[in-house]
Amino acid sequence: QIEGSTVAGAYEITTVSSYMFLKLEKDIDFFSMYRELYFMENVLYCDTTKGDYDIFLLVQSNNVEGCMNICEEIKNKEGVKEVDFLEIGNPALDDSMKDIIHTASISLSNDTMKSGRDLSKRVCSYVLIETSEEKLDEIYTVLSIDENIVTCDYTNGKYNLVLFVHGGYFDEIDKFIENKIVNLDGVLKVKEYPVVNLFDM
Repeated sequence: QIEGSTVAGAYEITTVSSYMFLKLEKDIDFFSMYRELYFMENVLYCDTTKGDYDIFLLVQSNNVEGCMNICEEIKNKEGVKEVDFLEIGNPALDDSMKDIIHTASISLSNDTMKSGRDLSKRVCSYVLIETSEEKLDEIYTVLSIDENIVTCDYTNGKYNLVLFVHGGYFDEIDKFIENKIVNLDGVLKVKEYPVVNLFDM
């Protein structure tokens, strides 16, 4: 839903973001498809990945219906085989967990790696996590304040959490996943999708 408030005559609109994970047909012109998706209106990020999915998109609209309309538009493009849609939601955390995240955010505020996605000298992976419902908020709190994780999004759909993780090299990310994520109580499934330069594929 669109939320707004009038302050000094200005109306502020709250936007909604969603992930879309794409599988493409093998015989398409991959570069042309990537360019088309990259320059689509409302697309915030468009990353090529290794694994079951070929492209990860992060889109934004005024409401969930707007994001779903973008998804339908993408599904109808020639060469798109399958699209998984995950709406980004807001976890209903208790006050103690909110305080933990707030305190950690302040301590990391001077860390340039947490301030954006200018990660040209480092490697990155998307990490998709399925958790048990009773442990989801606790896992979200732990991961959202980890310095290795650029973003941690609470999602509705096939997975509970979508992480964007950075490292000096992919083995470092693999070790982080194995040592810090897989063994968390309540984690049921973890899938990593390394982000690759289109010209390296």
